Amino acid sequence: GEQEHCLVKIAYGRTNKVKHEGQIARRMLHGEKLRVIKARVDAARAVRKNRLGELAGKTAGVPMDSPPVSLIDDEKLPYTSPHDRYHIAHSQRNHSNVLNWVSSYGDDPALQDFYMNLKDHVLDRLQQRGVFAPTCLEDDGGRYTFEDRARLVIYKETAYWHEVLRLNWTSYDLRRSQDANHGDIMLLADRPDNEPDSHPFLYARVIRIFHVNIRLYESPMQEFERMDILFVCWFQLDHSAPGSFQTKRLHRLEFVPDSAEQPSFGFVDPSLVIRGCHVIPVFAYGRVHTLLGPSMAREVGGKSDKRAEAHLDFRYHY
Repeated sequence: GEQEHCLVKIAYGRTNKVKHEGQIARRMLHGEKLRVIKARVDAARAVRKNRLGELAGKTAGVPMDSPPVSLIDDEKLPYTSPHDRYHIAHSQRNHSNVLNWVSSYGDDPALQDFYMNLKDHVLDRLQQRGVFAPTCLEDDGGRYTFEDRARLVIYKETAYWHEVLRLNWTSYDLRRSQDANHGDIMLLADRPDNEPDSHPFLYARVIRIFHVNIRLYESPMQEFERMDILFVCWFQLDHSAPGSFQTKRLHRLEFVPDSAEQPSFGFVDPSLVIRGCHVIPVFAYGRVHTLLGPSMAREVGGKSDKRAEAHLDFRYHY
């Protein structure tokens, strides 16, 4: 248009004023190449997003018209203070009704008793802070009663999903560092006093990052409080191949089988996460299908996109 001559004048100002025509032409050519590359990358991201949506639907047995949780679009986070333990975006744009979201996955083993376990996790954290006192605990593993769970109000029974968790941690050379690249995390384990030599850490794979707004039913004038939560799939140590400095080998991990006594899935307070960790499959032992049935918790579009491996897990990890 009429303002096109302004671009030429701007480009001329960026030359050394000697044989400027060729310099302007090269600059415009570089700009056009960058635009072509950006268009190509955007198109590839759109194709990958659609492909992941189809794979997620096939893996979990969910009809494609059900609303999935988008974990592909970039979620911009502002700069954060290094003194914060972690940071999750404040956005509430991406959300789902928890009950509808769970029911959309049918009989997925990862989401069995999801809503009840979510309430138990929130009540545990409130009880640790001294703002909630249970009436009585059930005999079944100290779980809360129905009356206790009814005292917890989750705003509109809604979970607000996030894509990025930034963890601030101290590196080995005592410098501040930040991690947002690893899907696996490590936490401190509660070691019994009579087992001081037990492994000091717990390991888990993050499946979803979200927050809920909560308050207690007996405090109707209280404002809803945001609570950040991680939904994780637990690892356990493979004691048949112990790792240590003495054995000169890494600790070997495996997913907790769905049939195990301890839970395969759970919730974690992000402030308890030490840092992200690099967990890699032991490719030599291959994959198995005995750990977990078809589930939304299985990594889709990660290390393998082959349909033949859609319902398989690596047997071990390091």
